[in-house]
Amino acid sequence: MMTDLILASLHHVAIVALIVLLAAEFVLLRPGLDRAALKRLTGLDAAYGLSAVAVIGIGIARVIWGIKGADFYLSNPWFWAKMVSFAAIGLLSAPPTIAIL
Repeated sequence: MMTDLILASLHHVAIVALIVLLAAEFVLLRPGLDRAALKRLTGLDAAYGLSAVAVIGIGIARVIWGIKGADFYLSNPWFWAKMVSFAAIGLLSAPPTIAIL
């Protein structure tokens, strides 16, 4: 049970970090960025990517080792709706990331 608590907490922290980093990128992104701002934006984008990987990795760990078990998640249509949404957002965020690099 403690494992589930730890995984759930880490998963939520990673999701909050993802949102905060995306908001920080939104605030920083503007026309005519100087070199320093572009460097900060690149760092934020890297952290955003790492946060997304953490959300996925910890989420997979919750499916495997979580208290509800894999059957609960894999048979839940809302779980799959979240997975599709997360993948779509990831695909939509790829072109801006490539443009920044």
